[in-house]
Amino acid sequence: MSNRMSRRLFLSGATLLGVGIAAHRLGRTASVQRTSPAKPSTDAILTATLELQAPVLTPSVPIKQVLAVVAGSWHALAVTQGGEVIAWGNNDKGQTNVPAGLGNVIQIAAGGAHTLALKNDGTLVAWGSNHDGQINIPTGFEGGVQVTAGSSHTLALKNDGTVVAWGNNDYGQSNVPAQLQNVVQVAAGYFHTLALKKDGTVVAWGNNDYGQTNVPVQLRDVVQVAAGEGHSLALKKDGTVVVWGNNDYGQTNVPAQLRDVVQVAAGEAHTVALTTNGQVVVWGWNKYGQTAVPATLSDVVYVSAGVAYSLAMTNRGEITTWGNNDDAQANVPANQGDVVAIATGKLHSLMVKTNGKVMAWGNNTYGQTTIPEGMQDVLQVAAGLWHSLALNKSGKVMAWGNNDFGQTDIPISVQDVVQVEAGLWHSLALNKSGVVVAWGNNDYGQLVVPVEAREVVHMATGFCHSLVVKQSGAVVAWGNNNYGQINVPAELGEVGAVAAGAYHSLALTKRGEVFAWGNNDHGQLNIPAELGEAVAVAAGNHYSLAVTKQGQIVVWGAYRALPAKFGGITDISSIATNVNGNNFIALRRDGTIVPGFFGDPTDVPFDIRASV
Repeated sequence: MSNRMSRRLFLSGATLLGVGIAAHRLGRTASVQRTSPAKPSTDAILTATLELQAPVLTPSVPIKQVLAVVAGSWHALAVTQGGEVIAWGNNDKGQTNVPAGLGNVIQIAAGGAHTLALKNDGTLVAWGSNHDGQINIPTGFEGGVQVTAGSSHTLALKNDGTVVAWGNNDYGQSNVPAQLQNVVQVAAGYFHTLALKKDGTVVAWGNNDYGQTNVPVQLRDVVQVAAGEGHSLALKKDGTVVVWGNNDYGQTNVPAQLRDVVQVAAGEAHTVALTTNGQVVVWGWNKYGQTAVPATLSDVVYVSAGVAYSLAMTNRGEITTWGNNDDAQANVPANQGDVVAIATGKLHSLMVKTNGKVMAWGNNTYGQTTIPEGMQDVLQVAAGLWHSLALNKSGKVMAWGNNDFGQTDIPISVQDVVQVEAGLWHSLALNKSGVVVAWGNNDYGQLVVPVEAREVVHMATGFCHSLVVKQSGAVVAWGNNNYGQINVPAELGEVGAVAAGAYHSLALTKRGEVFAWGNNDHGQLNIPAELGEAVAVAAGNHYSLAVTKQGQIVVWGAYRALPAKFGGITDISSIATNVNGNNFIALRRDGTIVPGFFGDPTDVPFDIRASV
């Protein structure tokens, strides 16, 4: 059985005009910078594939007129009836940066970290990762009717029934068998490929570690194929499903009563089927709840699957996702509003309301979201890797969650506190006299507060380093300095606030100018020239955030674009993120919050999100 502690990546196919087939993904410097229509029969699906007709299923879409959806490993795509592509989720290779002006798209595919779009003239557009040449579309390519993407290889089906492949070929997955013709659909797994022929037979090639290319001898009358990491699927004309290959998690154990299926999709180790009555059936690996179909989900017309999540679109054009959401840190409790303070850890989040109550959600492995009884009158919260802190109006600090390094053991000397902060495994408290007290892990001297750190008015913590702003506007830093993150630039001037990332630091001057120093491996110090005057800053693992005077968020570093839900929002007052995660929370001026997560395909863009 494979170890699923790491994010293993694979591809399972594409979506042709709404006939969804899953797709998935693979996969030190120091400087200073400034500033309910009828469901289709399986015959209809085959016809749509062969003739590239308008989709058999044309959903009633009040929002964006979504035509088809597809799930990648950690990014997802939707194509609208107007030929527009919407992309969201992980963008570490630019796979969600839809080319400007792209239109007339009829089909989309999501690879390990690359994306493809098929236009109505039979040409292709590709973007994202190209480390294996997977977006190098063959010169002169035309006549395309379907495209599919593996972890880092790409296949295109032409209108003459032939297949073209390019990109990674470590397992021969791009070696299209000689004489292969009369193909009507292709699907790509992690390192293997399937082709469905016009006569209903299936051809497979590439990696065969789990027998995923051993097509059952008697398999006939197939109308659709899909591929997971190490398993393969075939949907037959009679509505039954055949699955073969890796069965570590029961992903090839087709439910005995499953009938009348019209579409299938494959995740890394789970399988999805859509029936004629619009119901979704899922089986296999369920570590993240990817097989737990929402009880309210109905009238589904398309399905797709990512590494550890599932995706469905209803006949109303609504998109619903479930499964891996990194412990639901983007799922804000329903009872929100009148929020005055926010904080986020790696996989959990906290907020304080005007009535002094604290709400928490997300991962609770160490009790970090279990609010201590009797907690009230809270003014501020802070979140470390797996622990939480709260400060009440009487200056008392409360701590809970992981205590491996004593980070929740509040020292007796911590009294009359005005601010708290949490690092990876250490905690800080600033008292009304301007003195900082630190406790918890001290591997990098992060508890050794410098003598000059007095008359402090503001502080911030990174992985294992800390920053404070003095009443004079000067900045003092200490702790880990592997990347120069505590080497405060001499030219800072009068600083009003600081933020600390994993290994980099930010300072916001009272004039609204932003400075950055420390690790720049992902460009997190490269402050955008167009930023202008900022009113707040935050620092993540390998990225930086700022709120402009106009109430908009700007991001740079490992992530260059915000999740789509932030489009048009111009009333942000502050922002919180975590040094060891990709989640963040924005606080709006009306006291409501907007959660975000970089690289999470279950964080559907705000304009096409469905209620679950």
